[in-house]
Amino acid sequence: MQNAFYKNPKIAENLAQNSWFGPGEQHAVDRETEKIPREKIFIILKNAGLLPSP
Repeated sequence: MQNAFYKNPKIAENLAQNSWFGPGEQHAVDRETEKIPREKIFIILKNAGLLPSP
C-alpha cells in the first residue's frame, strides 16, 4: 500500500472489517471437507487422470 490514505490504521481496520464476510456468509468452523482423508483425495484425483502416476 503506497497511498498514505491506506496507512491510516482506522481506515485499514474498517476496510479489512468490511471485506470479512458478505451477506449470508459466515465463518466455517467444522467443515465436512476437512474430514476427508488426503489419501482418498489423492486416489480419486489419480484415478481420474489428473495426477501423474509415480
